[in-house]
Amino acid sequence: MISDVEDSIKHYLPKYRSIFISDTHLGSPHSNLKYLKDFLIKNDCKYLYLVGDIIDGWRFKRGKSWNEEATNIIQILLRKAKKSKTCTYLIGNHDDFLRDYKNSMVEKIHLTETAVHVGKDGKRYLVVHGDLFDSVTRYSKLFALFADKMYSFLIYLNHFFNYFRRRFLNGKYWSLSAYIKKKSKDAINFIFEFEKAITTYAKQKQFNGVICGHIHTPEIKKLDETFYFNCGDWVESHTALVENHDGTFEIINWAEIASNNEFEEKKNTKRKVA
Repeated sequence: MISDVEDSIKHYLPKYRSIFISDTHLGSPHSNLKYLKDFLIKNDCKYLYLVGDIIDGWRFKRGKSWNEEATNIIQILLRKAKKSKTCTYLIGNHDDFLRDYKNSMVEKIHLTETAVHVGKDGKRYLVVHGDLFDSVTRYSKLFALFADKMYSFLIYLNHFFNYFRRRFLNGKYWSLSAYIKKKSKDAINFIFEFEKAITTYAKQKQFNGVICGHIHTPEIKKLDETFYFNCGDWVESHTALVENHDGTFEIINWAEIASNNEFEEKKNTKRKVA
């Protein structure tokens, strides 16, 4: 009986081959720790990538917004790192204080600025946060800080908007900030230039594709024969990029999944009461 249990553990297959999480912004009041914690508890993998801006150092330096829930997320990530075959932390611009420790190990987490992921099908992907391909954060830190404040204001509006939808309209989560971003010509041009710059670099370095975060816009596409995968974020889109065991990639929208589950639970509760 014991040998059967040991054998099942030895041959345990995690839910996904790889999980890529970006822009959780722990330490920011806008990080949705509820959805993030739920996702981390319910999903596991062989290869775990934390694709930058996991800790929001810009806010952490001000001593704001860090709480027990953020500490719990760190503890969950440390446990997942121990269970995964590898765990790689790609340093971003909001957690740039970690650059002093790049190419070192913390517990079982490898801190670095770039990594190479080899897919199930043998394709090679450059994994990087993406801020080095953003002219704003690279060349104008002051403007980047101003843009961050404006973005924070938009996220505050997003919270109030969704509270109203849930409280009075019984609606599911919908990102006002993501909608405005999609409709803004300047935002669309910025995203296009970012995608073009990062895929061009990946192609020059002879990678089959690139996996990144930074711009809070989840995406799977192919540009000039180069795959472009963006994990999204846990501030407005609440998404992760996953690689299935057959080698295919997909974006998991956990806000949508959780909202649908909550909606169904409410419907079932009402039926029982009726």
